[in-house]
Amino acid sequence: MSLDLTGDRYRRASKTMLHALVLGDAHSWSGVAYIWAARLTMNERAAVAMAAMFSLPEEAATIAGRRTIGYGAPHPSFVDPLSEAQIWAASASVAELDAYLVAAFSALPRHKQRQFADYAVLIFTQN
Repeated sequence: MSLDLTGDRYRRASKTMLHALVLGDAHSWSGVAYIWAARLTMNERAAVAMAAMFSLPEEAATIAGRRTIGYGAPHPSFVDPLSEAQIWAASASVAELDAYLVAAFSALPRHKQRQFADYAVLIFTQN
């Protein structure tokens, strides 16, 4: 078996990762995921993911795994709903955040939806 390290798919996959490492932002890393999905097989991507996970300390690997596959539903709040929601949100996946945001927003009374929308616009325009 010969090793073809000059192949276009490997060259593009590694170049994309190099750019993301240098830039270090979420947008660059989402580009890595997009390019790798197009250029690498599922087994190759799984091997890279496993190598990355094995390189992390156990606690960091657990957090990364939860962020990737999800943290599960929020637990009922018994003390401070806001701080408990913030803890859950910090560990939830983007898909979970999207789902619970839509569900929570839809369940709010109309006047609370308006208040939330005004708050979101304020936060968005400040950044």
